[in-house]
Amino acid sequence: MSYTWSFKGEPHRGSLRLRDGGADFTDTFHASEPMACTNVADAWPLVNVLGTFSAGDGPRWGWRIALCFDPDDDELVLQMTVIKPHGEEGRAVRMIARRS
Repeated sequence: MSYTWSFKGEPHRGSLRLRDGGADFTDTFHASEPMACTNVADAWPLVNVLGTFSAGDGPRWGWRIALCFDPDDDELVLQMTVIKPHGEEGRAVRMIARRS
């Protein structure tokens, strides 16, 4: 899956490439180098993967990506969540795709 988006007028692009056991994530804003993500066991989304990244000299941070289909609204929802080293989670990205 590839996507494009913008932030403060700056264009960005990213991709989520599925593979056995997980996915590789890249994004020109969030992760310019591929981030290896592993599948989250027993999860309900179509895709639910978790990776980690370095944020300087401290402990690693988490990055969860979930891709869901909402049949009620006929939407594909991509949500990315950042996880601080102490466990607090916060939404980083939410994209909604609709059929045209």
